[in-house]
Amino acid sequence: MSSVSFKVADPLARWTLVKNAVANIASGASGAILAVVLPPILVRYLEQDTYSTWVLILQVGAYVDLLNFGLQTAVGRFVAREHEGEDHRQRDRIVSTATAILCGAVILGWLLIVFVIWKFSFFFPKVPTALYPQARTALAWVGGSMALGLPFTVFSGIFIGLQRNEVPAAIHLTSRLLIGMGIVIAVLARGDLVVIAKTFASVNLITYAVQAFVGVRFGGSLRLSAACVDRSAFRILLNFCTALTVWSFALLLVSGLDLLLVAWLDFPMVGAFGIAAGLLSLLTGFQSAIFQVLMPASAVLEGRGDQAALGQVLLRGTRLNIALLTLLSAFCVAIVPSMIGLYIGPFYEIWVMRFFDILLLGTIIRLSMIPFVFVVIGTGDHHKIMGGPLAEGFSNLVASVLLGMAFGAVGVAWGTVLGGLVGVAAHLWVYLPRCSRFRVDTSVFLRRGILIPGSALLPLVAARAMSWGLLANNPQLDTGIRVASMVMSLTLLWRVGLNQEERLFFKSYAKWRA
Repeated sequence: MSSVSFKVADPLARWTLVKNAVANIASGASGAILAVVLPPILVRYLEQDTYSTWVLILQVGAYVDLLNFGLQTAVGRFVAREHEGEDHRQRDRIVSTATAILCGAVILGWLLIVFVIWKFSFFFPKVPTALYPQARTALAWVGGSMALGLPFTVFSGIFIGLQRNEVPAAIHLTSRLLIGMGIVIAVLARGDLVVIAKTFASVNLITYAVQAFVGVRFGGSLRLSAACVDRSAFRILLNFCTALTVWSFALLLVSGLDLLLVAWLDFPMVGAFGIAAGLLSLLTGFQSAIFQVLMPASAVLEGRGDQAALGQVLLRGTRLNIALLTLLSAFCVAIVPSMIGLYIGPFYEIWVMRFFDILLLGTIIRLSMIPFVFVVIGTGDHHKIMGGPLAEGFSNLVASVLLGMAFGAVGVAWGTVLGGLVGVAAHLWVYLPRCSRFRVDTSVFLRRGILIPGSALLPLVAARAMSWGLLANNPQLDTGIRVASMVMSLTLLWRVGLNQEERLFFKSYAKWRA
C-alpha cells in the first residue's frame, strides 16, 4: 500500500468526534436515496407484486452483509488501538488477515445466492410464478455484486480507525446517489426487475473500484499484503468477531426476517411493510452514525485504562441518545402522518402508517441502548454481552411468528416491540453489570440515562394511541393533538430530560453559531 501519510487527529478531541459524526450522518443519510426517495416513484410505475418482489430481492441481497462477520468494525477498532500504540506491524497483520478472510467470504456469498435462486419457489411461494424468471436473474445481479464487495469494506474500516470517516462517507453517499438516479431512469424507461438489478450491480462494481483506489492512494503508511496475513492475527480476529457475528445473527432475527415473514404470511402487505421499515431505517442509521464515534474513542480510553472516563462517556452518550430519539420521534409524530398520503399515495397510506407507528415504538426501544453497544465494542468486552442480542432476536422471532399467524403483518410488527423490551431488559440487568472495563451503577444508569430523558416521549405515545382510537375519524383534531404532543414532548425534554450542564452547553453552542 502507498506510504502517503497524514496526521491522525486526537480521537478524543471534540471536533474530531463531531466531524466523524457528521460524516457518518452523511453516509447514513445516503440510505434515504433508496429508502425514502425511491418508493414513491417505484410504487407509481411498478405493479404491486413487482414492487413487493423487488423489496424482497433487496432484503435477500442485504443478507450477504452478514458474511462480513463484523470484520469492518474489527478493523476500525484495531486500527484505532494499534495506531494509538504505534504498533504498525500488528495493525498491518490485522488488516491483511481480515481482507484474506473476506475474500473467502465472497465465494460463500455466491454459493448462498445460487442456493436461494435454485430454491426460490420454496423460499417465496406466494410470489407470482410469472415473476420467477425475472426475480431469479435480478437476485443473481444484486446478491452477486453485494457479495463481491465484502473485501472492500476493509478500506472503510481503515479510515474509520484513522478517524477519517469522511472518506468512506463521501464514497458511500456518491454511490447511493448514482444507484438512485440509475434505478429511476430504468423504471421510467419501463425496465423490468432485471434491468433495475443490473443498474444496481453496475454502480456497486464502480464503487468497489473507487474504494480500492482511494484506500491505496490515501490510506497512509498502512501496508496491505498477503505476506502480512498471520495466524495470530486470525485468532485475534476470530475471538473479537465471534461475538459480532452472533450479534449480526441476532440482528437478522430482530429485523432481517420481518419481510420474509410478511411475505409468507401476508404477501400483499410486503410493499407497505417495506416502505414503513425503510423510512425507519433512516432513524436507525442516523442514530448509529452519530454514536458509532464512541467505538474508536472507547478503544483509546480502554487502552489508557481510564474506567472513570468510559463510564462518563456511556452515561452522557445514553442521555443524548434518548434526547435525540425524542427530537426525531416528535418530528415523526407531528409531520409524517400529514405527509404520508402525498408521499406514497392513498393505496398504501393507511397500512404504511399503521406499520410505521408500531415499528417506531419498537425502534425507539431497541435504540435506547445503542451507546452501550458501541462503548462495549470499543472496550473489547462485547463477547460478555452476546446473550442480550440473542435474547432479543429469538424473542422477536417467536413473537413475530405467533402474532403474525394471528394478526398478519401487524403481528409481525408488534413482535419487534416485544423483542426490543426483552433485549433492553437483558442488557440492563444481566450484562451491564458484567462489563469490567468500566463501572456504571445499573439503577443510576436506568434512572439518569434512560427514564428521566425518556419521560419526554410519553406525550408522543399518547398522541399516536389516540390517533388510532378516538381521533381516527377526525383529521383536524388529530393534527392538533399531534402538534400539541410535539410541543409538550420538547418542553419536557428541555426542562426535565436535559440537566443544567447540558442546557448550558446547548445555549452556548446556539450563541456561538449565531
